[in-house]
Amino acid sequence: MPAANFALCERRSVEQSAKLRGADNEQNRRWFGILLRKCLAVLAVEFGFASSTKRPPRPARLNGDGGIPDPDAAYMRANAVDLVDPRFRSGRPKGANHGGNGA
Repeated sequence: MPAANFALCERRSVEQSAKLRGADNEQNRRWFGILLRKCLAVLAVEFGFASSTKRPPRPARLNGDGGIPDPDAAYMRANAVDLVDPRFRSGRPKGANHGGNGA
C-alpha cells in the first residue's frame, strides 16, 4: 500500500503511518516523512498546485535544536551598507529633544 494512502486516506499521522510501514526507530520515521513530502511535492506539480518540487531555502539551524538561527551565519550580520541605511535605525534622530516636554 502506498505511503500516502496510510497518511492521507486513512487520516493517520505521519508517525503512525511510518510505524505501520515498519519504521522501528526515529531515523526510519524521519525517512518515511521525508519520502512522503517528496511524493506530495511531485503530486502538487503534476496536478498544478505547484510549479516546482524545489523547496525554498531555510535558514541555518544551530545544532538542530528547533529553530535558533546560527549567529555566525552571514545573513545575521549587518554590513556597512546596512549600518548607514536610515530604514534600519531605531530611536530618535540625532539632535532630537530628549526632555519629553515638547520644548
